[in-house]
Amino acid sequence: MRIFAASAYLDTWNSVRPEAALFAGLVARGHEVTMATRGRPEHCAWLRQAGIRILDVYPQRKLSLSTIRAYRRELRAGRYDIAYGMNSKTITSLAFATIGLPVRFVTYRGTAGGLYRHDPTAYLTHLHPRVDAICCVSKAVEQAVRSRVWRRGVVITTVYKGHDLAWFPPVHADLSEFGIPDQAFVIACVANARPGKGLALLLEAADGVLQNPDAHLLIVGRGVSGKPYAVIREASPWKSRIHLVEHRSDVVRLVAGASLYVQPSLREGLPKTVIEAMAQAIPAIVSDAGGMPELVVHGDSGWVIERGSVGALSDALQAAYRQRAQLPAMGQRARARIGREFSPERTIDGHLRLFESLLG
Repeated sequence: MRIFAASAYLDTWNSVRPEAALFAGLVARGHEVTMATRGRPEHCAWLRQAGIRILDVYPQRKLSLSTIRAYRRELRAGRYDIAYGMNSKTITSLAFATIGLPVRFVTYRGTAGGLYRHDPTAYLTHLHPRVDAICCVSKAVEQAVRSRVWRRGVVITTVYKGHDLAWFPPVHADLSEFGIPDQAFVIACVANARPGKGLALLLEAADGVLQNPDAHLLIVGRGVSGKPYAVIREASPWKSRIHLVEHRSDVVRLVAGASLYVQPSLREGLPKTVIEAMAQAIPAIVSDAGGMPELVVHGDSGWVIERGSVGALSDALQAAYRQRAQLPAMGQRARARIGREFSPERTIDGHLRLFESLLG
């Protein structure tokens, strides 16, 4: 099978590694993959070493005629079976590049919101008449996409992104740079400062558990040290144990030092931060937004609570503190679940089933 994929490899390696592992795995199973991308040199070097051919083409805007022409030339010359667009820019260019060509066109969808029939721009991406299949990051996203795709014959399915447990070896994370002692009860959350991430809700809900003098809250992400979160922190009697840290490249290492991970989002697809925490044997409290209930088994590997509920989150945080002696065992079950249900091998298998079904 010959696969033409288009994506961006400009983010951190932790962010792009699950996708890179998918395409490397397809090559390892005997398929040919060309990746049209712009990316960090070290990321592209890894892809080449894995046997993936790199085509240095990436759209600078959503509708790029030069990119469409470059994609179309490559698709014609390479006689590809599958064209796979991984983000909105590449999906738009591939949608027009594949018109009239005997290649199956697949799009990737990572979020539940933002796709509407009344939005003309949606017909440049997943609602484009050239789309043959939409691969969704979670069943919650798949359900949302199904409610918006009107055209018959489009295959809509879920394939989880795979994470290899070998990427997350046991480490001792020293959080002393934040004034957090070794034996502290640390609640971690990684999220950029957006209203949908529920960070203000978390700061309010954490008040109860922070009354315990060994409890600390560590929030890491772009913009979290600004308003309104810094204002909420300053008003807290426990502000010395609330740590608002801007974006870090070593965020996975920081999370490894936590006792508990929390993702209180109001909207989500399938957050990799929760997967990464679970893979490091850290149980999680997640809201019932998006695909997060597909990750966490309530009461076994963490807790699933009602989104937007300060009371439910506060109760879960205090319950976790009371059961802190059992958290390591819950974390081990969380890690085992990621290894069993969200492995790169299962991701590769799911994509091959989708591609083969399209090719008949």
